[in-house]
Amino acid sequence: MHLAPRPSTLIDRWWPNGYGSQTLYDLEVQFYDLRSQITSTATKRIGFRTVELVQEPVQGSVGLSYYFRVNDLPIFMKGSNWIPADAFQERVTPQRLTVLLQSAQLAHMNMFRVWGGGIYEQERFYELADELGIAIWQDMMFGCALYPVDQGFLGSVQSEISYQIDRLKSHPSVLTWSGNNENEAALAEDWYQTKASFEQYADDYRTLYIGTVMPIVQKQDATRPFVSSSPTNGVESQTENWIAKDPQSPLYGDVHHYDYFADGWDWQTYPTPRFASEYGFQSWPSFETIQQVSSPSDWSIFSAFSSQRQHHDDGNIQQLMMVARHMNLPTNQNDTVNYANILYVSQINQAVAIKTETEHYRRLRDNLLNGQGHCMGALYWQLNDIWQAPTWASIEYGEKWKMLHYYAIKFYAPLLVSPFEDSAGVLRVMTVSDSTVNVTSLLLNVTVYKWNSMTPANVISVPFDQLALNSTTLLTRPTAQLLNGLQREEAFIVATVTDDAGSILSDNWVLLSPFQEAIGIEKPTVQVTSVLEIHVHLFHIGLSTDRIAPFVWVEAIGVRGFFSDNGFFMVKPNMTLVFTQWYDATTVTADELRASLRVTSLMDIYEQPSDRTRHHHPHGSLESILLQKAKGKQ
Repeated sequence: MHLAPRPSTLIDRWWPNGYGSQTLYDLEVQFYDLRSQITSTATKRIGFRTVELVQEPVQGSVGLSYYFRVNDLPIFMKGSNWIPADAFQERVTPQRLTVLLQSAQLAHMNMFRVWGGGIYEQERFYELADELGIAIWQDMMFGCALYPVDQGFLGSVQSEISYQIDRLKSHPSVLTWSGNNENEAALAEDWYQTKASFEQYADDYRTLYIGTVMPIVQKQDATRPFVSSSPTNGVESQTENWIAKDPQSPLYGDVHHYDYFADGWDWQTYPTPRFASEYGFQSWPSFETIQQVSSPSDWSIFSAFSSQRQHHDDGNIQQLMMVARHMNLPTNQNDTVNYANILYVSQINQAVAIKTETEHYRRLRDNLLNGQGHCMGALYWQLNDIWQAPTWASIEYGEKWKMLHYYAIKFYAPLLVSPFEDSAGVLRVMTVSDSTVNVTSLLLNVTVYKWNSMTPANVISVPFDQLALNSTTLLTRPTAQLLNGLQREEAFIVATVTDDAGSILSDNWVLLSPFQEAIGIEKPTVQVTSVLEIHVHLFHIGLSTDRIAPFVWVEAIGVRGFFSDNGFFMVKPNMTLVFTQWYDATTVTADELRASLRVTSLMDIYEQPSDRTRHHHPHGSLESILLQKAKGKQ
């Protein structure tokens, strides 16, 4: 049976978050048996939209594009990968799902990739995605493994795929089906030592995904694109008999990128793909979260507990080595405080690295670098967590936001200002807009600050109009010229975009040296000056500082909610944060919230003489142990 609305019926289309409304309709189907006069009724919530996966030649480049066109509009997909929210699914309540998906919506995300190593999610997950505008890239549940192709197994696969397609295809949020997670790449790159029998394994791959999964998907749902794997070269993989020589080619399809040894804070270490569907860095959860499953004897990064919780080989050492590239490791003499500070700097590293990578992908939406680019998707790994441990998540188990999630709100904002320095020492400032309309009368301010002063050392202002769905270079200037005689180690740069009313639409910063080399940076005194209840579950929090304070981190211990900003650079003496409790949280008073607040900034984690003006590299026991362990891995 095919149902179509009357031509005169006005239909509101369903749009991904940030592009329009998520209009849903109740579809009621009634069956009436004339003989028995029994009536049966079924109702579903549906939406109307079109979707295409566009793979076409790119002007000025070899290869093909790879982007989603929804309702005839090219959409830059911003989001993350979704994993099971708990090892015990009965603990995944509608309330937990609501908080997690609303957290994604608040961070301007418009897509989840439901990872093929997890589960087909419960119905409420997809209903929330429909309601909030979170498009779903739905992997079939095959991931990072070789699978049998005997008739018994294939029969089971046929039943599974048929059931899931029928169950999920009414959801407008589901945009695409994917055959598997990383299995094309696994064969092409010989992850499992299959090279000697490659043709046998390749035939099995095609039998399962191309001969079994794909026909069922295409028969039961011809309205959505199907991709054979992720990463893949898309139609180019198809021309290579479904297993490309290089499924990670930046000229086709999507890529998964991980590199824990390059400098994650340097945008030039990242690929220039058409679509980045998976990438990430680890961090530890907060001390508040890790306390729930540990005891004081566990509170060392080198404890048996820390090793047992880390399921990525050498992950803890890799995190520390990435941190040490840009800042000193904590030196507090109190072991517990020092452990908590290590968790804090791990979150700084993760947030800045993924910020750097994501902004790079967003800047590429209209641009090519050496013939590569025109990127139209950035989905970091991963949104949520399955337990209290060091992982790639931006939201901890228990729904507390890591620093990364606060950064995601800014790097996924509809209008992004993105300053970066190229290899020639030239500062470039770009803006990226996902808005479907032009925005006029905007102002870019690029401000140079010295580490030892909240008074700007130099300011350049550029009035501009922002084109819709566009990335634009607004400023290109040698960094030395901006510094006007200052040493790089003395300063950092802040970029802001304001509207004609003076409201900040986007703000960002660029570091010019590692913190170990920063001249004039001192420990600030950052204090909570006021907490005012504005409404039930809504508070204003006043902060003050007497010095420049990088990576200011505010926590409300024991209170479920989120701040309007966090992990920020405080460059003015006073500011106001907004704290919002989650709808299901126990209501607190202003006094109770104030008592729960803890504030940390980068220089708080070091013990140093008060008269130091330069942040010297300590030779503490932690660094000695790290060095010894790093040498042992060589």
